[in-house]
Amino acid sequence: MSVKLVFYTSFETGFGRIGVEWKEQNEEPLLARILLPKEIGLENGDASDRDRMVTEKTCKEIDAVTEKIGRMLEGEPVRFDLGRIDLGACNPFQKKVLLTEHGIPRGRVSTYGRIASFIGCPNGARAVGNALATNPFPLYIPCHRAVRADGSLGGFRGGLEMKRALLRLEGVEVDDRGRVSATEFYY
Repeated sequence: MSVKLVFYTSFETGFGRIGVEWKEQNEEPLLARILLPKEIGLENGDASDRDRMVTEKTCKEIDAVTEKIGRMLEGEPVRFDLGRIDLGACNPFQKKVLLTEHGIPRGRVSTYGRIASFIGCPNGARAVGNALATNPFPLYIPCHRAVRADGSLGGFRGGLEMKRALLRLEGVEVDDRGRVSATEFYY
């Protein structure tokens, strides 16, 4: 059994501590997972992850990613490079969903159903929601920009307060009932 070497770094934000797992592939750093504040402490995986060895380490490319995430969480418009993430652990459907979600511009939202229709799975709103619920790259791939058909927030691994705050930072109005006031959804 070979052990997978995974590197880990974390940094403080206004939302709490964010963790970044990464690995080296062809001598280049590649993001493997982003941990939101509620997930910090899970970087060592669970009992099924015994073939992973996590080492605390960073490099200039990962520092640039964490700095960009920090700026995003302060409300600055940033765009993340998909060439920096490892989608290899995602199944083909999840990859489609994540790439589509990445295409939603800052300040806009879409619905799980619209995303499903856009990728050719018109009855797949729940499957899209499940794919986003296990998004290994929250923030980097902005799954907080997907909401329910009625405009209610749906779910988010960082919690609904974080989702609401992220949307507001991007200029999306969220009312007191937890519904976006978008008159036009993306896709």
